[in-house]
Amino acid sequence: MKLQLLIYKNLAVHFYYSKESVSKNKIKIKNLFLIFPGLPTFIHKDFFNDKVDKDNAFLSIYYLGTWLSGGIFTYKNCKKAIELTVEFAKNKK
Repeated sequence: MKLQLLIYKNLAVHFYYSKESVSKNKIKIKNLFLIFPGLPTFIHKDFFNDKVDKDNAFLSIYYLGTWLSGGIFTYKNCKKAIELTVEFAKNKK
């Protein structure tokens, strides 16, 4: 399992994927799961060990104002963090 920390508009996300899904310097997967953990916690990387494979990858967010993300922790920013994550995933940035 590979892990990358990605920053998108002040939002930090962990991207978990398999090295087998990398082809010609691109990650090719069938399923991308977005993980929105309970507040204000995060999911330990060991949770993903038996879930990540060639076809499945995961994005796990750090809500704005918590842990690795910038900003201030508010309900409004939690909603914004979810919207940014979906935008990030849809645009494959």
